[in-house]
Amino acid sequence: MAERKKFHVNTLKSMVTSLTRGYLFNVYFTNVPGIDDLTGGESQTSFLVKSSSTPEATITPLEIPWQGQTYKIGATHDVGEWSCTFNVDAEAKLLKNFYAWQKAVHDPDTNVHGVPLDYLGEATVELLDVNGVATIKWHLHQLWPSSVAAVDIAQDSKDASEVAVTFQYQWHTHE
Repeated sequence: MAERKKFHVNTLKSMVTSLTRGYLFNVYFTNVPGIDDLTGGESQTSFLVKSSSTPEATITPLEIPWQGQTYKIGATHDVGEWSCTFNVDAEAKLLKNFYAWQKAVHDPDTNVHGVPLDYLGEATVELLDVNGVATIKWHLHQLWPSSVAAVDIAQDSKDASEVAVTFQYQWHTHE
C-alpha cells in the first residue's frame, strides 16, 4: 500500500497566497485619438472598470483528409471580441467618450466612415498579484468599440449605473 504524503499547513498557505485573485486587475486605454479621458495609464478609466476578462485566443484547425482519415493541424490564430463593464461616472464623461469613439468609426449623422488610423486604439489588461504588481499583461492592438450597450436606469435601483462595451481588435500580445 502506497504511503500518503503528509501535507504541511505552510505548503497550503503558500499555495493559497500564490493564487491570483479575479478582482485584482487594471485596464488601460492608450492611443485613442481625440479622447483624452481614455488615454494614459493613470486615467479614471481604470478606476471605473467594474469587470473585464483576459483576451481569448483560438487556433482554428485545418482539417486534412488523407487515406480515409481526417487529420487536424493548427492553422490560423483567431481572436474574439473583448468586453469591459464600466461604472458610469457622475458626469457620464466616460460614456460620452465611448459614443465619440464610435462616431469616429462611423458617423450616423453624415454616414462618413473614419480612417482606421484615426480611430484604432490600444488597451492593456493587467492581472495583479496581492501586492499590486502585474504578473502578466495583455496588450490589445488596433482596438475599437463595436458595441456600447444600453445603460439600465430605474427609480427603484440603488446600484451605480454601468455600461458594457464590446471591442473588436486585430491581435494581442502578452508579457
